[in-house]
Amino acid sequence: MRVMIAAGGTGGHVYPALAVAGAMIAQYPETSLYFVGTVGGFERPLLAQSRLPFAAQAEVQSGPIHGVNPLRVLVSLGKLLRGTIQSYALLRSHQPDVILSTGGWVGVPVALAARVRGVPVLIYLPDIEPGLTIKALRFFARKVAITVPESAKYFRKGQTVVTGYPLRSEVVAAVGQREQALVHFGLDATRKTLLVFGGSRGARAINKGVIEILPALLHDGWQIIHVTGTLDEERCKDQVKTLGDIAGLS
Repeated sequence: MRVMIAAGGTGGHVYPALAVAGAMIAQYPETSLYFVGTVGGFERPLLAQSRLPFAAQAEVQSGPIHGVNPLRVLVSLGKLLRGTIQSYALLRSHQPDVILSTGGWVGVPVALAARVRGVPVLIYLPDIEPGLTIKALRFFARKVAITVPESAKYFRKGQTVVTGYPLRSEVVAAVGQREQALVHFGLDATRKTLLVFGGSRGARAINKGVIEILPALLHDGWQIIHVTGTLDEERCKDQVKTLGDIAGLS
């Protein structure tokens, strides 16, 4: 089977796609995988890190048309048209049996091209409520895989299948390695631990809130693993330095 995956924009779209790709290769080694992302998108380094045996990788033009100024909408519509033409060429070249989209702007031109060529589209919704892109793509999809039953109300009757959230193999392999994690992060097994994270490249509102309450958390005996994301890492480090010498802060 030949499967073309269209995902991009944020890690929330890409990571589930990579998890599914890894599971497919593990269970059906003969599967040929093709990945389509957005030009210059966030997904490029994630693909390299995944080391999955994609038969081909490509990027097509796309862009947001919601929540942006009118000029940006016009630019995005032009990109969408070019991206659809590019996607059509990719489908004609690779002849996929099915398209899997997990969201992101890139899914739209690929789905449009798939409709023209008669290639079935499968959507996976990682969130409870679909965003604008998934809401648009649902009209092209033959089936929608959802994480929780509550999401079914956003789609037509009989269109959804509850699958749960796919986990990458490296995440599954890490389960049960608590002792190694304690050593790796230099944590005390007798203390409470709080893990804070949000956003594929960091969530500034979450990061800001954590820094503000950090002294109180440490005073109450918590030890914290704060995943800031690459976009906010240096700013958070600088702000932590301004807190001075707080017990448990390293």
